[in-house]
Amino acid sequence: MLNRIVDDKPISLILCSLSLLVLALASSDARRGAAEAGEPELIEVQPQPVSSAQSQAGPCESQPIYKQFDFWVGEWDVKQTQAEKGALVGDSRIEKLTGGCAILENWESPGFSGKSWNFYDVGLGKWRQIWIDATGRKAEFSGEYHEDAMRLDGGAVLADGRKIKSRMIVYNLSPDRARQYSERSTDGGKTWSVAYDFIYIRKKGKE
Repeated sequence: MLNRIVDDKPISLILCSLSLLVLALASSDARRGAAEAGEPELIEVQPQPVSSAQSQAGPCESQPIYKQFDFWVGEWDVKQTQAEKGALVGDSRIEKLTGGCAILENWESPGFSGKSWNFYDVGLGKWRQIWIDATGRKAEFSGEYHEDAMRLDGGAVLADGRKIKSRMIVYNLSPDRARQYSERSTDGGKTWSVAYDFIYIRKKGKE
């Protein structure tokens, strides 16, 4: 028997190199054939890296519709609109939460307090407010922002079963002023009376 002069390892490397060369030539011939036939050449597209800011920003921070009620965010002294130079009727601290997707109202007045959750409901295509106060009363509203104001309609059911219809407008007067006006009806919307009419004055140094 003849002894093997060349061991297996170099032979494997040579065969591997020849295989790669054959594949490269075949790929080149295929591209040249496609070009002659008028077929478009396929180009591999590499995925582009996403920046950290893009990956972390949610829709509520990047889409304008979620910011329509931002004018109400802040700390406010609240007075009667017709008595702006008079005594305070309440204090309101309004803040953005959950990545800007919710606005929480914290209302305080002598002997009374309440909170409301305000958010844009993408399923309804409307803004919604859910109010709960210290008496246990709940009211719900929905509506839209237009003509420089958030306009909401809704109502509540009282403990005795009576249904109250309500409508509310929060006017965006300026960066430091807002007006909240509300009417209510106890006869299904046939007649309306003013529930309250407040002017919001931003506390100095509080935005």
